Amino acid sequence: MKTKPDKSPGTGKAFERKDAAPVWTAASSAALAAVTALAALILISQGSRQFVGYDSFWHVFIARQETWGSFWREVADNAHPPFFYLLLDAAIKLLGNTFLAYRAISIGATLVSTILVARIAAKITSNAWLAVAAGAAFGLSANAIEIGLEVRAYALCGALMLTAFSAYLDWLGTHPARLSARTPALFGAAMTAAVLTNYSAFFFLAAAITTPFVLYICHRRWRVRLFAEVHQRPLAIFLMFCVPLAAALSSFIVQARHWAGRMAHVSNFMYDPGRESPLAFVARTTRELVLLMSPRIGADGSTSLVAALVLLAIALWLASRRAFRKRLGLIPLVFLAVMTAANIPAALTGRYPYGGPLRHAYYLLPLAIVALFAVIAAIGRAIPSRCSWPRFWAGASALAVAANCWFWMSAGTITAVNPAQRQLDRFRAVLGTPQAVLADQYNFVILFGHYHDWKWRLAWQDTGAQAGGKMWQVWDVSRGEEHLRVCRSSRWQFDLSQPESFADLADCLARTRAAHVALFRKQQDGFLPAWKTESAAQYARDLGPRQGVDPERVIADGNDVYLLCRSRTGASGAHAP
Repeated sequence: MKTKPDKSPGTGKAFERKDAAPVWTAASSAALAAVTALAALILISQGSRQFVGYDSFWHVFIARQETWGSFWREVADNAHPPFFYLLLDAAIKLLGNTFLAYRAISIGATLVSTILVARIAAKITSNAWLAVAAGAAFGLSANAIEIGLEVRAYALCGALMLTAFSAYLDWLGTHPARLSARTPALFGAAMTAAVLTNYSAFFFLAAAITTPFVLYICHRRWRVRLFAEVHQRPLAIFLMFCVPLAAALSSFIVQARHWAGRMAHVSNFMYDPGRESPLAFVARTTRELVLLMSPRIGADGSTSLVAALVLLAIALWLASRRAFRKRLGLIPLVFLAVMTAANIPAALTGRYPYGGPLRHAYYLLPLAIVALFAVIAAIGRAIPSRCSWPRFWAGASALAVAANCWFWMSAGTITAVNPAQRQLDRFRAVLGTPQAVLADQYNFVILFGHYHDWKWRLAWQDTGAQAGGKMWQVWDVSRGEEHLRVCRSSRWQFDLSQPESFADLADCLARTRAAHVALFRKQQDGFLPAWKTESAAQYARDLGPRQGVDPERVIADGNDVYLLCRSRTGASGAHAP
């Protein structure tokens, strides 16, 4: 489609618009609405029944703090920025303590992202029907549904990054003389919110800053565009990038730098020089990342790997063509490449996993889908036959999306029961219903998840004890006439071979003035205890009396331990909450 060149006052150069705007008809708009409605149906149906995960309940606990001081202390003790917790608090207050209320932000963000992926794909491909298929490829994927059911910041961060990316495309694809001031402002606001939601947005911000330099090298179109921007709107471009960059640096200094590298649960996706070479690490984790991002076709995923290599070869071929390098379709390819390239040294230096669980790599998914459809559209334009007909490629893409959706939905299962229910039932069976329960940090979250719909009121705390690795909080937990005291230790997992564990039991007895206190200790999944759990009873007999507690029952159930004890000095302790 030929268009007249736009003349930029003061530059003397033409800025040619090579990307025709797609026509959103009533039919294509209705199709996108149907895709979004189907994604909402899946998310709401599964979200109302599927049990909330461990980390998700931890986020709910943070959001439900009664005071601002407690809220900010819990945020600082977690590895994520505050914005999601603030919105989660509002959602809980508005909708109540239900699974759907906890998931409302993630569900809403996933639906918004579905629409944004379609709208972004439309800008890049100039094909509304192909854009609908792109929205479906994202919104109806197993990966998007999985993250949409997490009570975590990843879905919200993804929606904010897509909002910023949509504004970014408008910024680069529009002449400065016609560009609204709202466009760079929207990018800056969305990007700032994203870096205050999840630290994976740092990679997105790095790509946003780097991509203009790559485009400048690729084609005259981008050189003209960027030259005009620098000369006509220097303050706007400064604020557009520097505000989110300042937010990212501040967030890193205040919180992120204290948590970078403390990711033992994803150690396989952070480089270990004693195990493999950097090249072997990148090859292994790239393979895992490709399998994570693509439908698993074949028993070992080999078909997906071959397809990824073919698409990479096509993308490189397109990038070598001058006609493609001046199109908006180049931008998601550059963006995705820069984000991935930035992720690799972060993993090699032990700062962020490359590959690994879906939540850590989720920030790549929507851009990967947009890039995929940019490649599909470019292939369609390059083939001089009926196969270049836009509806052919849109229809073929829609069939592939439908097949993938049917495959994962027919194979999927819903976990409706608390994964720790067996341990909780065993705990009650052997110890009854004690007045007070002591839990380490890991098991405190499990107890909170079990009693999440009860009222939690902080009765006592000593932040100095928290810093010293001791029992530092007592929570009053109630529902109607039912009442329980929960003591919280800052130790991650109790080691009953150490006297400090029994000191926490004595402190819990004293603070709650309970006749008995029970210890609930489920071993963290995927890890083995550093002490002999089968000797828990002997440790209790040897160490308990020295710390002022008498053990009455000690049950070692594999690596899980349940213990009931009373004070050696009587039921009334020296302290009251």
